[in-house]
Amino acid sequence: MRNLTFCLLATLSITSTAQEDIEQYLLTDSLEINSLLERNVLLDQEQEGPEVITATKLGLMTKQYSNLGDLNSSLLSAGFSKIAAASLGWIFGSQVDVGDHISVGTTIFSNALLNRYNEGVTGSSKYTFLSVLIDLSYKKAVGGLQIAPGLGFGFSQNYLSLKPNGRKEMDWDDIYQNDGLMLTVRQIDFALSTDISIIFLLPKKSDTQHSITLKTGGVFHPFSFLKPGVYSGDGNSVKLNNAPSLNSTGLHLMLIWS
Repeated sequence: MRNLTFCLLATLSITSTAQEDIEQYLLTDSLEINSLLERNVLLDQEQEGPEVITATKLGLMTKQYSNLGDLNSSLLSAGFSKIAAASLGWIFGSQVDVGDHISVGTTIFSNALLNRYNEGVTGSSKYTFLSVLIDLSYKKAVGGLQIAPGLGFGFSQNYLSLKPNGRKEMDWDDIYQNDGLMLTVRQIDFALSTDISIIFLLPKKSDTQHSITLKTGGVFHPFSFLKPGVYSGDGNSVKLNNAPSLNSTGLHLMLIWS
């Protein structure tokens, strides 16, 4: 009887030890599996990279001109109206947001279709600009807003259109006599911009996030790709000597929906 009891106790001891070894082995395997799964999740997140969001932007702007003094003096001396110190314009473009901070895009802005001829003593003038920029900004969250300083570069086409006051039609012979012809002068400049934006994020609906941006800054034209010339369908067909600059350097204020 004593031997049987001893055998039973020994068997229970061995079984208990084996069970503990099995549980420890299973626990170790479970921890290793969880570690591998967590590592795979981290690797997947690293491989996915930052979130990329694309957007279209539309807006209105007001633009000030600070470099048209010589042009206005020339126009006034010839009996034409001077160019206004500022004008309204429209904005169209696209942007790509990479992660939470970086934004890259293209912006087109112009006063075309919103400007008109202004009458002077004997002639009328109209000034038009069209700017195309590639812009880069860095966004930083501040409270419920985002602040984004930015830089951009591209080109601007500036047009000066002239015609006699009240001219709505003309005779064929006037073309040969060059009597009161309407003409357009064009200049193309390199454009460099600096600005700062305040971005208001609107409540998100489904997968779409809208925002309203208030942007202020300036566009500068340090040099010209194409000097002033008489513009036709083939480009600047006649170079103008001693022409005043059509440079549209100046500050602007933009209101953008994206």
